[in-house]
Amino acid sequence: MKKGILALTLSILISNIVFTSYDTEAANFYLNSDIHMLEYKNDNINSENLNSSDWAKDSIEKAIVSGIVPKELQSDYTDKITRQEFCRLAVQTYLVKTNSKTNISYETPFEDIDDDYVTTAYYLKIVSGINDNEFAPYKNITRQEAAVMLNNLAHVLNVYDDNPRQEKYSDDNYFAQWARDSIYSVTGIKSGDTYVMTGTKPNTFSPWMNYTREQAISTMWRIYNCDTRDFEFVLKNTAGDKYIYFDYWDNDSQCIARLSKNGGKPEILAKEHFIEIKKITDDHIYYAWNDMNKGYISRMNKDGTDSKILLKDINIYDLVISKSNIFYCRSNTVIMADMEGNTISEFVIPDEFANMSINAADGKIVYMNLMPKGNDTPSEPVSNLYKYDFETGKLTDTLINGGRASLYYKDTGVTDGKFIYYKVTQKSGWSQPMESYFINKCDLNKTEEINMGACEFANSEKLFPYGNCMYTTVFDWSANIVRVFANGGIQRITNFDHYYDDNILVDIYILDVCDGTIYYMMSQFDAESDNKSARICSINTDGTNDAILYEF
Repeated sequence: MKKGILALTLSILISNIVFTSYDTEAANFYLNSDIHMLEYKNDNINSENLNSSDWAKDSIEKAIVSGIVPKELQSDYTDKITRQEFCRLAVQTYLVKTNSKTNISYETPFEDIDDDYVTTAYYLKIVSGINDNEFAPYKNITRQEAAVMLNNLAHVLNVYDDNPRQEKYSDDNYFAQWARDSIYSVTGIKSGDTYVMTGTKPNTFSPWMNYTREQAISTMWRIYNCDTRDFEFVLKNTAGDKYIYFDYWDNDSQCIARLSKNGGKPEILAKEHFIEIKKITDDHIYYAWNDMNKGYISRMNKDGTDSKILLKDINIYDLVISKSNIFYCRSNTVIMADMEGNTISEFVIPDEFANMSINAADGKIVYMNLMPKGNDTPSEPVSNLYKYDFETGKLTDTLINGGRASLYYKDTGVTDGKFIYYKVTQKSGWSQPMESYFINKCDLNKTEEINMGACEFANSEKLFPYGNCMYTTVFDWSANIVRVFANGGIQRITNFDHYYDDNILVDIYILDVCDGTIYYMMSQFDAESDNKSARICSINTDGTNDAILYEF
């Protein structure tokens, strides 16, 4: 197999975020490569000199200035575009749209092309070959082929695409079956007041007509300007804040601390027998704690002052805070409160369920694991994921069904409003049950559950979303941080073995992910001296620039 290496750094980038969706096999390794500088931005465009149709001049000019048009495509705009050229344009749009820097090596699956952009577009699931080992790079694309690739790119970028076109095209009978859904999807995506892709006439799509460079650039420019959906964060350190806020164990108690992103000694803000950050906003830290007798939810300023109890005598291990509401359980009731702790609404779970826990929340919708009565056997407990809408009062009982013990994971789930991502465990055996851990996602509209990858995940480790990825910790022979792509696949970010600096690596857990950086704590054990040590580290989300911020 030939190898195609993408190692692109755009000079206009402002962060090191990578939002990718590789398949599991291809994304299970990380390989450093040489960095090459590519400059596509051009601020001196004269639209009068553009050899394009009048309707396309403005979009082409702005697209070139933004940096999404490779130089080799900055001419002959009325020419038909090839499959290879479309890949170069799509990948460049992806890189600039996500402000990303990639440094990853993959083998091309094709025998007729060895091109970095084609290989990357393939692993991003924007394009596929005409068969298992042929790509046909110089073949011109049709409008329906363009619709499929544009729709795939929109999906990779997590663009809002909830309103597919409802009106049937007059030439629908001429659509290829594999393109029909994408055509209606992409022609329903809005970029401002304009649809990403439109028909050749008000009700005609013309699926077999060839696509041109200027059409491809114009539609890419529209996707570049589309809104993208965001995750409902479990934690969120504010972008641009000079501190990272986190909780950690300190001997027999637990602390909330803040640490300068430049390093130094952590400043203790609060300390209790148990204390855990639940939400970080621009101004406040919301946290759960107990005093050995009761559970509380409190709020304090980000410098540790003006601590205020919002809720008391609650189960702090079963609580989620969304952007504007607090959700918690009390007996057989789920309560939605405002950010001051005042009860807004309550939901009493039906008698058919024996137990419940909260997994995630989005707006006024809460996602819960409900365990039906009779399924709560110790060795093979079964709980299913449901959603309850406090606005409509509707409990959806067909979201996900299947044997799992996700009840134990409680608030590890995150959602972007279209999918919910969560950890599950599968138990097998009776006397000594074995466990295997997975990350799954469920399409909230189609009730489709998808396994995104299996690893020895830490059962207490949260999913930390950032952009279109999530970060968590896996345990095999050692402990490492991995990136889980929103469209499937797992990629290792760190690569520690069981021993680190001649000490035994005990644990790694993520403190938070913000500003393109993963902040994590590593604990070690020296078998000879019986001493334990820890360090707080940072690493870019693409696996580069690992640094030690503090050791203790």
